[in-house]
Amino acid sequence: MKKVISSIFNPIAMKICDLHQDIAYSAQKMNVVTGDGQSSVAMLSKFDSAIIISAIFPFFTSMRRGIGGSLEKEPKFEHVNIPDWNVLNDQLLFYSELERSGYTTIVRRKSDLDGNGVKLLLGMEGTDTLRDPEDVFFLYRMGLRSLGLAWNLDSKFAASYLSEKDYGLTGSGRRLVSYCNELGIALDLSHSSRNTILDIMEVNHGPIFISHGNSDSVYHHPRNYTDDILDMVTSKGGIIGITGIRSTLGYGQDMYAMIKHIDYVGDTFGWDHVAVGSDFLGVDTTVSGFESVLKFQDLAKNLGNKSEKVIWKNGHDFLLGIFP
Repeated sequence: MKKVISSIFNPIAMKICDLHQDIAYSAQKMNVVTGDGQSSVAMLSKFDSAIIISAIFPFFTSMRRGIGGSLEKEPKFEHVNIPDWNVLNDQLLFYSELERSGYTTIVRRKSDLDGNGVKLLLGMEGTDTLRDPEDVFFLYRMGLRSLGLAWNLDSKFAASYLSEKDYGLTGSGRRLVSYCNELGIALDLSHSSRNTILDIMEVNHGPIFISHGNSDSVYHHPRNYTDDILDMVTSKGGIIGITGIRSTLGYGQDMYAMIKHIDYVGDTFGWDHVAVGSDFLGVDTTVSGFESVLKFQDLAKNLGNKSEKVIWKNGHDFLLGIFP
């Protein structure tokens, strides 16, 4: 039986599908159950229905000496994210506890997307913690239904957009793609390098998408995607989750900058292929006008008659399509 969290938030008569939030990662440092920050289960529960691709981001933060400098100079230390299998298991347990408490549904099959309430489809961001490709079978049994092969680090499976040498998919990475196709796990190209994306396109036979990324034609940034990549993804039935990462938006860095990316992808590649991947709880600073999930209402007003497709239908329909 589903429970409703008592909160100060008023009911919102709309449905949202957000392709990327870092709920479990932020649970390590803030209240994402009843809190009033960028997002929380309580805030999401105020919508008629909220489907979220909720990330497993299995890293802990520490400090390491940065690149550069010398022993003669004062060492430069910086915060870094370090992958850890125990953190992965802790985040899986957190999502399980949310479901066991009756606050959310973990989406494991098509029927779990039906009805109202908060639905979390688990997606892992980066494969840095995996010991070998076969680990994905365990993760599937634990609820994983989306996998991004790269984050910001080099891994033994795939290069990221920050890799100094873009080596694309490794042999183990190709095997991992094959296993995801076998299981029905959607492949998320966010953070992947160009060659990784091209290699995935060559060997993949399952659903693909970009959960949180923007257009390089609107604003040039190494984290954004060129037209040929966006065309490859959308021509295969994939969708693009326009994101609120400030540095990738361009001038303004506000909700209207997000809308420029939404309009460009919709007008260029089709309005069935653009959605929102907010990256709420994964960004330190949000964009002006889109500071929390409650601001989906304002985004909808500014999108006009395209709002239902962008904010709900496209994401919902894509996720329906990953299940048999």
